Amino acid sequence: MSHLYATSKLYQYLLSLQTAVQAIMGMDISPRNFAQTSVAAFGVFVGSIINANIFGELAVILQGMGRTEKHFQSKLAAMNTAMINLNLPKDIQQQVRDQIIRYQASL
Repeated sequence: MSHLYATSKLYQYLLSLQTAVQAIMGMDISPRNFAQTSVAAFGVFVGSIINANIFGELAVILQGMGRTEKHFQSKLAAMNTAMINLNLPKDIQQQVRDQIIRYQASL
């Protein structure tokens, strides 16, 4: 390891960055020749695609949840307007609202 200090600052930085990433990722060995490097690069590429797929699916699920919540809020606003226009007593309006919200939360 004494040869490390005889190299350029850029090489020292890149080597310490690689070591830090390996320590964080739990990788205790690194590829030694071209074949191992190719297999490792392929593994990293496939892992990146799998990660992208997982995060993409999460984004779609969260977007769908937001759309469902927005749809529910618009129906709740229409229901509130209808109850006010029907001149229902405030306590009945609140009971209806609570029941609808409780039902939606159970879904």
